[in-house]
This record gives sequence, structure tokens and C-alpha cells, in this order.
Amino acid sequence: MLDTDLLLLDEPTNHLDLQATEWLEKFLTGYNGAAVIISHDRSLLDKVACKIIEVENRQARVWNGNYSNYVKTRQIERLQREREHTRRVEMVERTLDFIARNKDQEGMRGTARGRKTRLNRLLKVNPDYLDKPSSQKTISFSFGKTDRKSDLVLRCEGLSKSFGDLALFENLTFDILSGQRIGITGPNGTGKSTFLRLALGQLEPSAGRIRMGKNLRVGYIDQHGDVLDPSRSVLDVALSTNPGLSSEQVRNKLGAFLFTGDDVFKQCGDLSGGQRNRLMLCRLVLADPDVLVMDEPTNHLDIASREMLEAALDDYTGTMIVVSHDRYFLDRVVDKLIVVGVDELGSRCLGKTEFIDAKPAYLYYASLVSKRVENQQQKLQSRAAGPRKRRPASAGSKPRSRMPEELKRFNKYSVEQIEELIIELERELAGMKERFGDEMIYKNPQMLAELQLSFDTKTAELDLLYRAYERRAG
Repeated sequence: MLDTDLLLLDEPTNHLDLQATEWLEKFLTGYNGAAVIISHDRSLLDKVACKIIEVENRQARVWNGNYSNYVKTRQIERLQREREHTRRVEMVERTLDFIARNKDQEGMRGTARGRKTRLNRLLKVNPDYLDKPSSQKTISFSFGKTDRKSDLVLRCEGLSKSFGDLALFENLTFDILSGQRIGITGPNGTGKSTFLRLALGQLEPSAGRIRMGKNLRVGYIDQHGDVLDPSRSVLDVALSTNPGLSSEQVRNKLGAFLFTGDDVFKQCGDLSGGQRNRLMLCRLVLADPDVLVMDEPTNHLDIASREMLEAALDDYTGTMIVVSHDRYFLDRVVDKLIVVGVDELGSRCLGKTEFIDAKPAYLYYASLVSKRVENQQQKLQSRAAGPRKRRPASAGSKPRSRMPEELKRFNKYSVEQIEELIIELERELAGMKERFGDEMIYKNPQMLAELQLSFDTKTAELDLLYRAYERRAG
């Protein structure tokens, strides 16, 4: 991509984790050529786009600025169009009322006829004069109110999960309480979906316990749509979700998710990715859950549908546990974030878990990592600038804590040598990250697994080097 003048990217962040997406954003920000990007990733569009082309109702329109600017400008314009439509309707109604009151009145008949003629001419020249402002057809729904049955929704006690020698997480202990809105994010392959399956009882932990609270109705969205029987129709799936509802009630609900007419008789195996996601959202609403468990719920949804989902979740009173790489979505709907599989500096590191209690959660986390990286770079630059004079230890100073065993092997290196090792390892990891995008690598499962294992090993080594550096330079 470096030797090109134009990039044409169609949903480039689909199936990328956050680390890969943020790398792509940095690349596009520094790219000297032109880029045309089709995307539903609002955070990406905010950071890299300077113009937005909106395609709606078979028409395309260009808006200057990034996504946030487009949303604000479009909203102002739509409000203006709605006010103009209201003004036109009121004007026509007043004119018709005047004509009706005065068409038979002595001395007013001519005026009434003149107004009628002018009105008919206006409507003939502008046949769409009274048409409502057009808007994109999208899903429309809301979740029902939930009754708090238990303060405890989910409890993890010393939870660990491994597949062979691959440890995804170890010794997790925490509670999720009623009404909390938990987001889970992190690199691909670090155990996010696995955690949801453990919570739902679909997998057994390697150690420890995980259990749901009692008497809870749980609604689940699987990112692959595996919970949908491909041989069953849309209507059959929806009816089986809540047998207490009539066929008419269920069809009305399906209509809110854009399944109308013969669409309800389609088999699930024939649905597109977006249709499968809309059907699973419909099942959630029909199930009337106390707890929403969602795995990448915005996958395959257009922006308008994502906004409707966010609005519905704003009003949802139950508990939510959601895995997502959609940063815009996470910042909008969650108030706590669990970041899995990365270290304090944002590099991939299996087994690491960080809990963020803030809103907007992902924005706060990203700024936290950015500050840590900046501080680390400043430390390295300070060391590279020259040796620092050490103050003599005072009589009351505390003795240094005992060095961990895994760091003792670095005793033979000077601080400057450790710095060189860190710089060299950072270079190696940067090169390996680029190799993940090599088609020959990502299309070969064995080569990809070997590269990932090597990357994880070197990342762990880098973590030890940083710890040794901080201890020696401190």
C-alpha cells in the first residue's frame, strides 16, 4: 500500500481487532495518497475522513468534515426540512380553510377562487410540495422493563481457562451486579467470546468457578449466528422465542426489524449477515431478558441500525455484558470495560486483564495507555540523554526490594545494554506486526500460529526487559 496513489477500501476494519484497527488509522492518517473508504466504523471515519459521501434513497451527497461533523450538520438540516414541511402543510391547510369559508360569501368569491387557482398551480408545479422529508428505512425497537430478581448477576472466583498450553486468562475474581453495563474488548484470540461461553455454561473452566445468578432470563447474540437453525424460517425462529405471543404480534415485531411480507418465510440459512443480526436482535426483544449477553452485536449492521440499537440500550434497565471492537458503540453504551490480552502499554499479552471503571470507557482506556506509552518513551529518552547523578542513600532510606527470579538473568547487562535490547526487540515486534498482514501468512493457519507464538514470546520478553530497566534505572 505504500507505493500507491489511491486506496479503495471496502469495510477495512471488519474482523480486525482494536490494535489492528488503530494501526490502520495511523497508517491512513500518514498516507500521502487519496483514500476512498466504505465503512460503518464511526470512530475510523472520525479520525481519517475529511469528506463523507452519504448514499441514501438512491442518491449520493457529499458532506465536508469527518463523521461527527456530518452527523451534526445533517441533523440541523433535517430539523430545518421538518420545520419547512410543517410550515407548508399549515399554509395549505389555512388556504383550504379560507377557500371553504369564503367561496360562497358575497364579495369574497373572487378572492377565494384566486387563492384556489394559485394553490392548484403551486401543487401542479411542485407535486412533492407536501411530501414528508425522506429518511432511511431502519429498524425500530425497544426493550421492555426488567424486574430486579437478584443483585448478583455473575460471579467469577479464581476463574482460569486454557486450551492446551495456551492460557487465555488466569485467576479472575470479580462480580457483575444487576444493572451494570459491562464491555469486553481486546485483540482477537484472547478469550473474549470464550468468556461469554463460560458465563453461559457452554464451556467448562480449567480452574475456578463462574456462575450466573438465580432465576434470570438471559438473552444471547452470537456473532456468527450459530444459534439460528439454518433450516427454519424467520417466522418459526421468532415464534419459538416467545410461544405466548400470537403470530400477528410476532410478525408486527419482525416488521420493526425490516422483515415484512414474504421475508418472514425465508430460511435462516439464506439470510445475509445483516439480516441474521437483525433477527437475533428481534429474538432478544421477544425474549424480554433480564440480562443481555452480546458478542459483536453491531457486526453487519448499518450505521442507522447501530444508532437504533444504542438508543434501545440507553433505555434498557437490565444488565448487559457485551463483547465488541466497535469503539463508538462501547463509549456510548457501557460504563465498565474489561480489557483482555494486552499489557499496560497496549501490546498483546495473553493472560493480562485490566478493569476500567469510567465513561466513555474506551476513550478513557485509550488515553490511559497513551499516557503510559508517553511516560515510558520519556524515560528511555531521558536515559539516552546521559547518565543521571544518583543521590547517596540517606540513613533512613528503605532497602530495595528483593529482585524477582525472572529478572536476575539481566544482572549481567548494564542499563545502556538493556536499553539497546529493548530498542532491538521493539523493532523485531514492529516487523512481526507487519507480517501479520502478509497474505501468505494469514492464509496459512500453521504459519500464522507459529508467528503468533513467536510474537507472544517476544512480547513477554519485552515486558521483562522493561521491568528490569525500571528496576535498574529507577
